[in-house]
Amino acid sequence: MENISQKIFVEEMQFLISGNYFKANSLPEDPPGSVVYEKDTAESTDILMFFFISKDKAMPFHDTEGVINSLHRILGDEQGLIEVKKGLTGNGITFVYTVIKTLKQPSGVQYILTLQLDMGIKVLNVQGYFDEENITGIRDAAIWEYAVREGIISDNDHSKWRVDPYCPDYQKGALMNLSEQEQFDVAFPSHPLSELRSFVRFFVSEN
Repeated sequence: MENISQKIFVEEMQFLISGNYFKANSLPEDPPGSVVYEKDTAESTDILMFFFISKDKAMPFHDTEGVINSLHRILGDEQGLIEVKKGLTGNGITFVYTVIKTLKQPSGVQYILTLQLDMGIKVLNVQGYFDEENITGIRDAAIWEYAVREGIISDNDHSKWRVDPYCPDYQKGALMNLSEQEQFDVAFPSHPLSELRSFVRFFVSEN
């Protein structure tokens, strides 16, 4: 399904997303002109919101270190940084994106995507919310057992399990854990973080 695309229009500009998302209604509190798409899997609920912002409200496209430092200053105790990346889309458009996780109560994780494309005089902002649903923590538990069995971590030492991906000395909040590395996405294709990365790969390559 990932290689099947559909056209979406944001303020009359055309973009491609994968065909397994369906159009949903925007809410009154959403940014003006927002276009919303959704998808449900066995393990996640995925919501994507597309809208334009002015360039002065965008992230710096060529300063990922600055983005990382800014996020480290503002992340809450229940949040952690997963990814910050920049590059060019398949059509040569400059992009930057961040992925932040937030611990939900009483259980589960929400992964928040902010992806921005430099469209010239304005910026396309893609805001994504990928929520863990139903039985939570399956990916974490499976990779924890694997890592202990392979001697990657010890059963009583979490220091190698939770590490900020860009600053090992950063200790605040819900740090990224080993199971959230991209190499494990293939084993958990319906996990919200796998779904998020799958969306980003498709969107970046096709636009």
